[in-house]
Amino acid sequence: MEVNRLGDCRAVILLFDANMLILLSSGAFPFSRLDEAVESSYVAVVPSSVVEELRRLAERGSRASKRALEFASAFKVVETAGNADDALVELALGLKGRCRVIVATSDADLRRRLRSLGIPTLYYRESRRDVELDWRPL
Repeated sequence: MEVNRLGDCRAVILLFDANMLILLSSGAFPFSRLDEAVESSYVAVVPSSVVEELRRLAERGSRASKRALEFASAFKVVETAGNADDALVELALGLKGRCRVIVATSDADLRRRLRSLGIPTLYYRESRRDVELDWRPL
């Protein structure tokens, strides 16, 4: 994995899951809300496993996934292996000891998994139509 390519970790590393890229690219919330929620400078990172997941969905005709792929092209992509959720967890754990890392996902199972590992998540709360930061690591 290309964890070392992310630099010296002066900024927060914000890792994106496919569902958050789809929400962001569809206009569910403005990009500026990420800045407000994180309250720090950050580097937007997409694992290559997430890019592959979006490509598979786009090939099946998902317009939302096509938009998300275009959107993700502006972010830093790091090489990962395996399925997207496992890649996000592995990457976050690899960064956790030396960087402030946040995973942007609205996948409830993945959020629980990350929370149990002490990794904060940023998620979309549909009832408020806004993003929230979950800082309750166990």
